[in-house]
Amino acid sequence: VQAWTYSFFKLLASLYKQFMYVKVVTEKKERLDVSRFVIRTNSLDLINYSVRVRINEDLFVIISKLFIM
Repeated sequence: VQAWTYSFFKLLASLYKQFMYVKVVTEKKERLDVSRFVIRTNSLDLINYSVRVRINEDLFVIISKLFIM
């Protein structure tokens, strides 16, 4: 939960393109199993990847998928 911050999501989003904002459900930490944030990109490719993140001594796999709204 310590990593569930605005700056953490901004860092993740920077892997793709420009970070726009964090969705309210994520910002309020109403769910800790799913996060949602909005990015701006010119790419037509689908975003579907995983990244490993170490938080303290624990390693987590974060899976990202694009949802077109």
